[in-house]
Amino acid sequence: MAIALIADAAAGGTSSTPSETAPIDTTGANFIVLVAGRTDTGITPTDNYSNTALALTGYNGIFGGSIGAWYIKNATTGSGHIFYFNDNSSALCVGAFSGVDPTSPFDVQDGISATNPPNGPSVTPSQNDSLIIAAAGIFEGFGGTAVPGSGVTSLNYVTGLGGTHWDCALAYEIQTTATTRSPTWTDTGSPGANASTVIAFKPATSGGTTWPGYQSPFGWR
Repeated sequence: MAIALIADAAAGGTSSTPSETAPIDTTGANFIVLVAGRTDTGITPTDNYSNTALALTGYNGIFGGSIGAWYIKNATTGSGHIFYFNDNSSALCVGAFSGVDPTSPFDVQDGISATNPPNGPSVTPSQNDSLIIAAAGIFEGFGGTAVPGSGVTSLNYVTGLGGTHWDCALAYEIQTTATTRSPTWTDTGSPGANASTVIAFKPATSGGTTWPGYQSPFGWR
């Protein structure tokens, strides 16, 4: 089964409230990636389906625009799916996909801290048909967006608000042939120090169906 995008969501908190997405329908997805423009590096996203998010390496800006990344493997999914990031002034972006390896999806990650624009990270997937995730935390604060370069498609973006929350950008690519990817980000506003990451996840392996044996009175055959 090829990897496919099922749903996405994004939300920004305030200086006194955390990020909470609107409900989405993730039925059919088995994998969820979450990225956050954040201030507190000790917080993990949660959801209302009691999934466990596994942390990847985070990359920090000088005075904001940090990016954190997590994934949920073999996820429990369905309608009314809500995601939370309990960090005031944060922004959260989420993507739900099907066809990702349910047991060991993580392949490779690279990232960069405190760079404007946050370009340079590069990954080469170990397998064909992989999922590439690119994310950036941008200290915009006063409008503008971060647009990823060729090779990846923008999925969602939370525009930062001065004194309210950071920016967060999420982009993706579903490859057919394993190809090195190094997304470049273009800022349309007046950003400060930024951070970004690029991650490769492995596809689920395909195989034949294993049928149970016939149980005779004398045991399994």
